[in-house]
Amino acid sequence: MPIPLLQIGSLSNDDLRRRLESVPPGESIDCNGVKRLPLAVLIAARDHGMLTFANVHGPARSTLTIFRLPIADAHPSFPEVPFLIETHAPDTLVIKPKANATTFPNLSSHPGHDWLQGLTAGSITIDLTAVQQINSVVVAWMLRLAQDSAPLRLKLSKVSRQVETQLRQLRLDHILAL
Repeated sequence: MPIPLLQIGSLSNDDLRRRLESVPPGESIDCNGVKRLPLAVLIAARDHGMLTFANVHGPARSTLTIFRLPIADAHPSFPEVPFLIETHAPDTLVIKPKANATTFPNLSSHPGHDWLQGLTAGSITIDLTAVQQINSVVVAWMLRLAQDSAPLRLKLSKVSRQVETQLRQLRLDHILAL
């Protein structure tokens, strides 16, 4: 019998982990009526390794795809994206653009950012370690991420001097926390 996400989504991290540890492999989490998936649930489900998600709609489907978590009524297909995601318990998300992000043609298209609309997290950071310069595509992508992560304020970390200068010149430092 599927586990209703509405019952477990508000559990503390420890209680959530204990609850999911007792779930047999192959069980599903029912996302009926849920628009945004709690990051803590995704971390716990990923760590469990044998859970699927059912009744997933809208941006939450994209979120599960980016996290490479199985959806009960979908065949696994994972779009190529020029970024990695890291999670840190309890609910911190770090997005790490790859060095080729500036040349990725579809970065600011839906698969590049709309997945964030289906997620709730305590904090979201873009780690720009691999990005030494930005172009209009990367700026548009970061602005879309900032919009899709609302009401959270997106933070930037490990920003090179060049990128920081570019963001300040564009007066984006008030939208994207440096």
